[in-house]
Amino acid sequence: MNSLLIFAKAPIKGFVKTRLKNDADLTDDEILSLYKAFLKDTILAANSTSADTIYLSFYPEEGEDLLKAVISECFEGGAWPERLKILLQEGRDFDERFTNALKEVMAKSENVVVIGSDSPHIQPRIIERALDFLKTDGSMVVGPTSEGGAYLIGVSSLLDFSGVFTKGVEMENLVSLAKKNSVPFFLLDEFTDLDIASDLITFMCNIEAMKYSAKFNDFYLPKNTIKALAKIGLKVESRTCGERGRKLGKK
Repeated sequence: MNSLLIFAKAPIKGFVKTRLKNDADLTDDEILSLYKAFLKDTILAANSTSADTIYLSFYPEEGEDLLKAVISECFEGGAWPERLKILLQEGRDFDERFTNALKEVMAKSENVVVIGSDSPHIQPRIIERALDFLKTDGSMVVGPTSEGGAYLIGVSSLLDFSGVFTKGVEMENLVSLAKKNSVPFFLLDEFTDLDIASDLITFMCNIEAMKYSAKFNDFYLPKNTIKALAKIGLKVESRTCGERGRKLGKK
């Protein structure tokens, strides 16, 4: 049994994407609309994989109805796929919530790949690569982001993630955890989470390339995120020629 675990916050106004809010000139309503789009595209990408079960792990509990509404919108008000389950996160901090969710899912699964809701443009084939590694070689696979973070973590054995996310550099901690437990380790290609304004600028500069690529191959197009950005009216402005000096603006 192979499972995909999406780690997310419930879509509550003022609670989500706080780093992006502090870094970009966006209102709480605009941030919330973007986050909902991120979440929808992540769920749809997950649903394009071969995972036997998809768990959407969320917090806080009072946001459950809001989360369910977003999931329903993903499938245009129709029934959810049977393999899609929701799971409440429990714990005092991210490390505890991550470990507890992993423990619950691993009680029913041999291999688990965990992704966040910050990568709406993640390609299903990346998730498949992670699942394939865990099925053949185990026991940890990691997708790195800039500045030492991770957009994907997969395991085929239950490990203790205490201190991994809340202390020091996340990537260094993950490698140390793998070494400590003497497990095989596979590093995926680097990828960009959409956490701050510069991440959003990178994404927006690649939208036309993504749209065109989707015409010729199985490239997964994050349509909800692209639509939300257009509705907000965000654009990339350049102060100088070349790739430096770009900033977010509004039409």
